[in-house]
Amino acid sequence: MIGATLSYQELEAIEKGLAPPAGKPLAQIGYYLGMANMILYAIGICLIFLLTIL
Repeated sequence: MIGATLSYQELEAIEKGLAPPAGKPLAQIGYYLGMANMILYAIGICLIFLLTIL
């Protein structure tokens, strides 16, 4: 979650012209990987919860 937040802040800084645009592809990759990580983490928690009930 921290990585996704930092990447999002970096993307905002690039859009506002406060950061060089050369880092935009890496910031986008970091953002999407961070979001995918959070989604997989949530799915894992749901699966563990369901398996403990069954």
